[in-house]
Amino acid sequence: MDMTKMTLLSRQALISSVAVLYLAGCGSSDSSAAPSLQNNNERAETKTQVWNIDAYAQHCTGVAQQLCLRVKPSDEESYSLHYGLIEGFEYQWGHHYQLEVTESDVNNAPADASTKKVQLKAISSVKEDSIGTEYILSDVNLQPDTLVYDDKEQGYRFLGKPFSCTEYVDCDHLYSMRETGAKVNLTFRYEGNANIALLNWN
Repeated sequence: MDMTKMTLLSRQALISSVAVLYLAGCGSSDSSAAPSLQNNNERAETKTQVWNIDAYAQHCTGVAQQLCLRVKPSDEESYSLHYGLIEGFEYQWGHHYQLEVTESDVNNAPADASTKKVQLKAISSVKEDSIGTEYILSDVNLQPDTLVYDDKEQGYRFLGKPFSCTEYVDCDHLYSMRETGAKVNLTFRYEGNANIALLNWN
């Protein structure tokens, strides 16, 4: 083989080696950057707050009609409705709570889900209402699932919450209206042990 051919082959080998090293370097850079970007997307800011929880839940409508907790963060003056869950917390009607919770953002949350994740950190205080305390829920829109009769328990449920009927309340008539879309006002009375009774409706 003459010197000219050897020189050409050497140059081609050198160019190929440089190209391989360049591509390898690019691949290494991309693969190391990808996990960092992914970690940044998954990292959620978490903050601790003090929440006051009211003694009764309020009807609300998210994806469907439901009961929402009435919450008041320590830096706010009035209650607002909390549509999601407080993970680790079991609420009982008729009790005022002060909670320490952690709140974090949820990345890529579904359109019908909350963008916040709330978890119980500690229960600071609990105060039970007196028996006979009344809770008024105004403009309740009667839908098929608003009032349900539980055959097993032989009793009614209001958006999942069991309740009894006081002596002079016609719960059967109210139940028969559940598919009319009518708006009614409901007054519940606290019976103790997280139990409530329907005192009046109009």
